[in-house]
Amino acid sequence: MTPETRSRVLAALRRQHIETPSWAFGNSGTRFKVFAQEGVPRTAHEKIDEYLAIFRSLFLEARAIRRAGSAALDLANVAAGTFDGFFEFRLSAWDIAAGAALIAEAGGEVRDFRGGAAYLETGDVIAGSPGVVRDILAAARRAAAGRT
Repeated sequence: MTPETRSRVLAALRRQHIETPSWAFGNSGTRFKVFAQEGVPRTAHEKIDEYLAIFRSLFLEARAIRRAGSAALDLANVAAGTFDGFFEFRLSAWDIAAGAALIAEAGGEVRDFRGGAAYLETGDVIAGSPGVVRDILAAARRAAAGRT
């Protein structure tokens, strides 16, 4: 693929999937279309209360929550625009890496729960368009502070 073709394809993907205003929710009251269900933290039992608080907050804003059964597939669905966002605790790097690359190419963001880029090291992942990531981070911060 030539660099010019690649640029055109990426621009089309960004227009179609990532820059659609209805993706983000928040102060405007716009809801997620479909939110990729986060993974259940089966190896992070000490995080269950935080997880449930984040889930509750996002559940109340989403039209639907779905889980494909694979974090890698969920992240690919975020990149493709099938899902609006994703979060999960304690994944392995191999569950994250390819999906994170796809999301970045599509113009989305992948962050850890502090808003940084240490998600491959921590395994704690938030992904989506910039607006969706911002709103999931806000829900995660409220949950960590005990405010849902």
